[in-house]
Amino acid sequence: MSVEVETTEGIERAAEQHRRADVFRSAHALVTSLKWDETVGVYDVLQVARFLEERD
Repeated sequence: MSVEVETTEGIERAAEQHRRADVFRSAHALVTSLKWDETVGVYDVLQVARFLEERD
């Protein structure tokens, strides 16, 4: 039974990591597709990713 619980937790953790990676990729695509006066940095992408996560 312990192995079953650990496996379920591992699957849930992996699913959450995959979801967050998808949000980051979406944010990156959005930020890089817009025209900016300045160079876009990781901080900009992370801010958009945070906004998208809060929206869910």
